[in-house]
Amino acid sequence: MSNFLLGKKVAVIGMGVSGKSALKMASHLGAETYVSDLRVPDEVLKDKTISSYVKVEHCYQQDDSRLPELLSHMDWIVLSPGIPTTMPFLTPARDRAVPIVNEIELACRLVKGPIIAVTGTNGKTTTVTMIGEMAKRHLKHVFIGGNIGTPLAEAVLARTDYDLIVLEVSSFQLESMQQFHPRVAVILNISASHGERYPNVEDYAAAKFLITKNMHGSSDFFIYNQDYVPYIQQVQKSKLSHRSLSMNCIEDYRKELARSYDLSKFKLPGDHNLFNLFVAVQCLAALKMDHKKSIQEVIDTFPGVPNRIEYVENGSGHLVYNDAKSTNWEATLTALKAMPRDKGPIYLILGGQARGRGDSIATLLSELKKRVACVYLIGDVAQALADELQGHVVFKLTGTLETTWSDLKTAQKGVVLLSPAFPSFDQFKNYSHRGECFRKIVIDERR
Repeated sequence: MSNFLLGKKVAVIGMGVSGKSALKMASHLGAETYVSDLRVPDEVLKDKTISSYVKVEHCYQQDDSRLPELLSHMDWIVLSPGIPTTMPFLTPARDRAVPIVNEIELACRLVKGPIIAVTGTNGKTTTVTMIGEMAKRHLKHVFIGGNIGTPLAEAVLARTDYDLIVLEVSSFQLESMQQFHPRVAVILNISASHGERYPNVEDYAAAKFLITKNMHGSSDFFIYNQDYVPYIQQVQKSKLSHRSLSMNCIEDYRKELARSYDLSKFKLPGDHNLFNLFVAVQCLAALKMDHKKSIQEVIDTFPGVPNRIEYVENGSGHLVYNDAKSTNWEATLTALKAMPRDKGPIYLILGGQARGRGDSIATLLSELKKRVACVYLIGDVAQALADELQGHVVFKLTGTLETTWSDLKTAQKGVVLLSPAFPSFDQFKNYSHRGECFRKIVIDERR
């Protein structure tokens, strides 16, 4: 494909994982690169994965008064997912019609191959990973990444022609897509999330639906969860080839899968994971890539992904599950419903960084009363949750994972679930770091 970045001025805003990859890709393709970050330039340039690809004088802090005018003279602006497209420093660039995209949008213009794109509030990573593992067993060149693992920009540097590209995409990323065109798109589910960015669930859902923006009638295929009713009208207007699914039909999907596959060795707990498996198979079938042997191998061996209801082997006598990825109530409720109820009392660890919207635990109270013996509260939001739980559910305000595990060691043996329902940045670098810390605390007990 043509290299439209050669000799162009490209500014990358935000030096996270995707930002660094976009910078590296642009530099390798001959662009004149600029970067901006919340940190001061001296701090940013300590990172060799940044300083190797940009000149010192091309590095700006985001509050630098020169930045808005500079950006208005760029050929491309690549925005990290966490930065809204409405930021004031982007206004002059928008007024001059400078393309403002994200790393996936830029990279997808430089690679060939059918794209399967998966979004939704919960289950994206598990579904994308299953699709990728199934495809890798019978296709030679498969890329798996996007919002998880490896940014698509890294794929561009490796090769430009793929048999299949499987991407997890977030609502933040979808906001700045322009030409992104998946052959198969999935919205797994919708529930309130990212209250810090979206005033209501309708705005959040509208961002998710942008995944279909460039899809066409019969040549592309859309799989969506009809449990979120507003989508039905949008799909009908779009005239896309589609299949609507519902968690209420999970037994039908189990039977449909069982007609072609043996599910006896499928290890992932909960109906939601069977739903994810069904979606994965449907995605490959839509592209006529549903190789039976490969799919069966994944059903038999797939262990799940770290930090998503991950079983943690330990010597405490408790069954311990790490669902550190959970940053919303729907994810925690899904994990809670997947827990065995015949293995003793269930202990739930909740809490993290307050979002500002959607923090109230009220929607979960009835399920907590039915299922949980004790809720352990950690992080910045712990006291606010304690105030809501008072008089309704047994809880302990332990503050940290270490203190929580210390208390659990003396509790009646049962099931321990870390499913925080909140972002991790109050105590950890990210959700993965939260999961690593929890796993280490639990596993160290065996030594």
